[in-house]
Amino acid sequence: MLGSEYDAGKALEGWDQPGFDEAKWALVATGMGTVGKAPLKEPLLVADVSSAPRVQDLLPTVKITEPLGASSGVAIFDLGQNMSGWARLKLSGTPGQKLVVRYGEFLNPDGTLYTANLRGATSTDRFTLAGNMEEILEPHFTFHGFRYVEIRGLTEKPEPAMVTGVVVHTPMERTGSFECSSPLVNQLFHNIIWGQKSNYIDVPTDCPQRDERAGWTGDAEFFIPTAAYNFNVDPFFTKWLTTLCQDSQYQDGSIAHVAPDLGLGSGATAWGDSAVICPYSIWRSYDDTAVIRDHFPAIERFMNWMASKSPNFIPKVGGFGDWLNKGGGATMEVIDTAYYAYDAQLMAEMARAIGNKETAAKYSKLHDDIKAAFAGFFEPDGTLRGCSQTGYVLAFSMGLVPDSLKEKSAGKFAGEITRFNDHLATGFIGTPRLLQALHIAGLDDLANRLLLQETYPSWLFQVKLGATTMWERWDGYTPEQGFQAVGMNSFNHYAFGAVGEYLYGMIGGIQAESAGFKKIRIAPVVGHGITWANVSYDSIYGKITSNWKLDQGKLSMTVVVPPNTIATIRIPTTSSNQVQESGRPVSKMEGIKVLRSEADALLLEVGSGSYQFSAPFVKS
Repeated sequence: MLGSEYDAGKALEGWDQPGFDEAKWALVATGMGTVGKAPLKEPLLVADVSSAPRVQDLLPTVKITEPLGASSGVAIFDLGQNMSGWARLKLSGTPGQKLVVRYGEFLNPDGTLYTANLRGATSTDRFTLAGNMEEILEPHFTFHGFRYVEIRGLTEKPEPAMVTGVVVHTPMERTGSFECSSPLVNQLFHNIIWGQKSNYIDVPTDCPQRDERAGWTGDAEFFIPTAAYNFNVDPFFTKWLTTLCQDSQYQDGSIAHVAPDLGLGSGATAWGDSAVICPYSIWRSYDDTAVIRDHFPAIERFMNWMASKSPNFIPKVGGFGDWLNKGGGATMEVIDTAYYAYDAQLMAEMARAIGNKETAAKYSKLHDDIKAAFAGFFEPDGTLRGCSQTGYVLAFSMGLVPDSLKEKSAGKFAGEITRFNDHLATGFIGTPRLLQALHIAGLDDLANRLLLQETYPSWLFQVKLGATTMWERWDGYTPEQGFQAVGMNSFNHYAFGAVGEYLYGMIGGIQAESAGFKKIRIAPVVGHGITWANVSYDSIYGKITSNWKLDQGKLSMTVVVPPNTIATIRIPTTSSNQVQESGRPVSKMEGIKVLRSEADALLLEVGSGSYQFSAPFVKS
């Protein structure tokens, strides 16, 4: 965060060899003390089930500028990618020559390094050269978040080989891939991947560049479904969930805003609910019931705390609300109640998974009671009182819309998209579920319209401005207004990258029907501005593939189902009797079971194997 200082001229020869006399070395300062007014707990040492962060990649310089002139000794090296790690310098100089290395995510309009958004993080490394030879210099005991590297004190012409970006994050096995007909959406997916890599450094931080880098629980919760598609994050979260559920729970049962707890408080809706949702997500992705058993007592303490705040099943919790929304949020009452209902539903499922039928029944009953209370927020015409996009997002995605009002509420939901001129207006709570909720409401065309929107505010607006990671704010930078307020303006903040769940689960259609993808659902959202998609996910059973293409009214689908699994496949078509696999009618293919025909699709059940489906396709 602050940086590192190193004098190569003071390097000790042989310090790492046997027999070196270290008697004059001073003990290192551990930093143990206080955070604010809260004394730090005595650390409890336990085995680390995750891997330590380490160097994962090297990025070459792609461009050099000299904003203060060629004779100034100042050069800026562009690595072409926002990242976490540091710069490796390879250069020659004179003995005692001093270099100052600064890091930034953006350039100012005059070409100089933009560092205002780093706040108290100086993000500066200082080196003194030994001289008279080529030296390779890297900082120690620090990392930075950056795309641009500024060096001051150069006496030779800057060359690309002088600076290499050293990418650092927790090692994670890549499990997901996505590509579609939209180059901008493909770049968005790239940005989502790099946002995760930049912030999964031992804990899921909110941003790697400024004086924060905290494990904000809400950010982790919003993004975890996407994270588990992208990479195998089971070891990573097995470690962090202990920090979250055990070390960061307060005596009253509430959960800290950040984990590890930095004394910033506890008990914010959606942030505290991470104690329920994150273990659930890991269990669903990897069928790992140990994560439920390990943390269920802590999660129940959290649910008891919620109950104490919820007279008549309507919580009074509050918190940050739909953080950074653009006018399309929801009332705190609706947010609180929706999350409480969702928590109860997940608790019932998790209790059932570990064989605790009595507890499962208790939480199923609680869910029903909260859902009934939530229904009181609806008007007879389907309006969700006091709410805009985010309110409908929670209601539809969490299954809280009364059956009798679904069609009317879907119309109101669509109206809230139209009211913002076909743009999203959601924040941290609404955005992760926005497109899925539109899909559930039967509004696929609107969902893809928002996904493909290129003007502000939208995901692709940032992409068109050259973003290589996700931004914290929709308007972190605009050509008209410049940079947002420096108090909170990260350009590497993965929360809005939670749209990746829609790319995998809806555009690709790869969804888990049971924990660990033992039962799979392949139901891609076809068309609506996208003409093909190639999507895969390496589950614990093997790779699941969902590739599809539209060509002159014909849909082609390639589906791969891994061993020891069963898949339900939804073929979107208005001519169910013309669906073929490898050129033959599916009704005549051994191993393919026709489940049912719908107005716009045919549903099949298949076992493991590779399938080539084709069908007429008419846009609905």
